Amino acid sequence: MPSGRNARSPICPFPKLAGCTDEAKRATYAIRMASGNDIPLKVKLDPGEYRVTWYLPDDGRPEVAVTGDLELRGNGYPLGRMYGSEVPVEWKVGDGGSSAGFPQRKFYERLRGKLVSGLDVILLSVEVEIWTHDQAILIPRAALVGMGIGKLEDLVFDWIKVQVTAQDVVAGVAPLKSITFPSGANLRHLEGTWTVEGNPDSSQEWDDETAKFRLEYDGSATIGDPYRHRMAFSPVAVVELASPATFDECIRDWVTPLHRVISLASGHSERLTYLLLGIAGQEGDDKRARRVQVYGNGIYQEPYASRYEDIARADPAFRVKIDGIPLLSLVQEWRNLELQQHPFMETFGSALIVPDLHPRSRYLLLIQAFEGLHGYQNSAEEELRREHHAQKRALVLGAIRLSLYKEGRRFLDKYLMKTPPGSLDARLRQIFADLPNNPTDELKALPLIQAMFGDARRPTDVGHALRLIRNDLSHGSKNYDAREVNEVVIVLHRVARAHLLRLLGCDDAALRAVLQPRD
Repeated sequence: MPSGRNARSPICPFPKLAGCTDEAKRATYAIRMASGNDIPLKVKLDPGEYRVTWYLPDDGRPEVAVTGDLELRGNGYPLGRMYGSEVPVEWKVGDGGSSAGFPQRKFYERLRGKLVSGLDVILLSVEVEIWTHDQAILIPRAALVGMGIGKLEDLVFDWIKVQVTAQDVVAGVAPLKSITFPSGANLRHLEGTWTVEGNPDSSQEWDDETAKFRLEYDGSATIGDPYRHRMAFSPVAVVELASPATFDECIRDWVTPLHRVISLASGHSERLTYLLLGIAGQEGDDKRARRVQVYGNGIYQEPYASRYEDIARADPAFRVKIDGIPLLSLVQEWRNLELQQHPFMETFGSALIVPDLHPRSRYLLLIQAFEGLHGYQNSAEEELRREHHAQKRALVLGAIRLSLYKEGRRFLDKYLMKTPPGSLDARLRQIFADLPNNPTDELKALPLIQAMFGDARRPTDVGHALRLIRNDLSHGSKNYDAREVNEVVIVLHRVARAHLLRLLGCDDAALRAVLQPRD
């Protein structure tokens, strides 16, 4: 078992029971662990509204306690409120007494509060809008909820636990190796033993100088209930950082890349369902006590348990275990491409987790992404073309400078192209040819492309037809049936996924899996 694995491992969900002989303690523990629904992974607080006491910093003086509440949302920014005479209104004192204008605004990098339940909450990057002398609204970037964290000075993290939909699909291995049940002609009703065998290979780990990265399962089971038995497992990814990171670094370097890699592999806009961060502390600290639930926009707070039927009908580009894909490398390469400001990441990569767009918008985005990809990959050649064009342009203008009248020279100098003409047709042909399975014939058979070959502009090939459609859609000069455009988009989306997998370092097998037409 790798070091640092939490107690609720996929093999033995509740190892604390192993040496326990006190039946009362066993029953109490079993009830606690088996209560609630069938999802092992649970958030600290469900989305909802909670009473809070806020503690406002006051220029070095003791903090000011203000009554209020906090609304935690799934896939939305938290929202806080303050009430009463301690709302931090700035009053102007004059001869006629005190007065204040509204609304007033303040900003806090951090603002702490204490919930009635005893949990602490820390709001990050908080905009405070004060509308009356006794009411204010708190609009934070995110809320961190945990125990004993309210007065921590340093807020850096060395541990991340995250769940994304389809994470179990991409993992490619189940938490249980086998299940057996009694069978036989002579057995009485309910006679025999049911058994399950855990699968240690369901925990996959990679590491380098920056982090240990694991895919595994949190499990739960009913224990001590003679009327009901069940086991359930929630897929999770755990990152143990070699060096503490800020909140922004955790999201930017780990959470977002993992979310997008899973979406790339599955072919769908997956959801971030759960995020827990471990606040870095001193050696020997209770690390579990410093783990905080993150509530913010894009985190749905809907952790799930794996179900076989969902995994069986999925068709990802790769399954990590089966295909030997080092997921840590893909996550880090994603971040490297972002740091390089690769245009394909800024167009197609960033759109992977965006809910479905209209086919027209998706088509235009994909064509733009392919143009950026081709230009980036052929930047040296394109620069050479521009230099040669500039030289020829200078020679031509110099040669005719004395043979044309003044207005003619000015016209050519202004309107003779300063850069060589680019052909989207040729770029698309190259984009398709760079893949192990060229999608040109599949595109050519689609109704929209077939119809384009009867267009008065007479496109010569698929690339030409795609360019004409792009021009019509972007200029608004012609509309096309959204269903037919979507058929083209589906193929182009597979092409884009294949190229992004290639950029991340995946082999041709993964690319072919993505490019394969689906029924």
